[in-house]
Amino acid sequence: MMASMMAMRRRIQGLTPEEIRALSKDELQMPVTMEDFMLALKKISKSVSTNDLDKYEAWMAEFGSV
Repeated sequence: MMASMMAMRRRIQGLTPEEIRALSKDELQMPVTMEDFMLALKKISKSVSTNDLDKYEAWMAEFGSV
């Protein structure tokens, strides 16, 4: 989701609010690039801590997958 927002931000960069409102939905359909993904990865924060990952790995080692 974040990467697709990066593409949209790139499309509306430098436009006034009026110009943005005037854009059609088709004009906002921008392809997502690898650069968009890389920028998104730099901006988002981790949702799982290293400690939690260690716990999951220990659980998998003991019980395996289902």
